[in-house]
Amino acid sequence: MRKLIILGVIGMVTVSATQAAALELTNKVEKSETHSLHIPDEVAPAVEPYLACRLQSLGATISGKDGKRVKPLVTKGGDCLALRTRAAADADALLAKAGKDDSYRAATIEETLKSIDDFAEVMSGAMAGAKEKTS
Repeated sequence: MRKLIILGVIGMVTVSATQAAALELTNKVEKSETHSLHIPDEVAPAVEPYLACRLQSLGATISGKDGKRVKPLVTKGGDCLALRTRAAADADALLAKAGKDDSYRAATIEETLKSIDDFAEVMSGAMAGAKEKTS
């Protein structure tokens, strides 16, 4: 599984796993909390654009492993529904190619996308709280 860790003090997001690009969240979050997100390796390539979109829609800046900023998929407050739909279809294709049955594919995809959505909600609250304290 890929593990995404948010370090609240420095606001850094990293993804550690094979074939994964590291992502950095450069927004500062004042709380010293750690939030994690687990993404199965088998669907990670399909859902990473959706994860990036959700973070960018919160106003996060995403950087690749090389430290260069990744071109935003969406503006702050933007809609990621099309990328979510695409992520589900791409993840289903990857799992089907790996020989996974329909029920496994549906459960894995739903759980992974829900985890991304829940994570984005947590980050949204953390970022809003940090912004209020600096205002």
